[in-house]
Amino acid sequence: LCMLNVITGVFVESALLTAKADKDMYMVNHLKSLFKAGDRDGNGNINWMEFSKMLRSTEMREVLEAVEVDTNEAEALFKLIDMDDSGEVDINEFISGCERLRGPAKALDLTVLKLDTRKLSEKYRKHARLVESHISWTSNFLLNLARQQSSMHESEAI
Repeated sequence: LCMLNVITGVFVESALLTAKADKDMYMVNHLKSLFKAGDRDGNGNINWMEFSKMLRSTEMREVLEAVEVDTNEAEALFKLIDMDDSGEVDINEFISGCERLRGPAKALDLTVLKLDTRKLSEKYRKHARLVESHISWTSNFLLNLARQQSSMHESEAI
């Protein structure tokens, strides 16, 4: 009886893993077909306009439901899956972005936060470099001004 339970457990686990793999494969194939249908100009990329049109389809809404993303958050989703900030998403970005978001909607919130943090960090770095260059310029200007005044005072003393 114990051996039968073990064999049954192994069989059930194997069946569950196979079902998950099948579901994952179906999802990837479904995403590919959605992408190809959404790529209206055929350039291999989807921009925001094409993506927003895709949202009108039942299939796309089902995909978003499957990854637990509300259609109201679609623009944030598009920005998230556009990893290179090009304004367009290729098929690999689209599939990997949708797969990453599977699970609770909290994953979307964390991913949005990560994206926002990355953008703010880059803005901060650019601003810091600008401030440093202005400080350096101001410092050099004041140093030269002080030298000129010092040399003027020496000239007057002579």
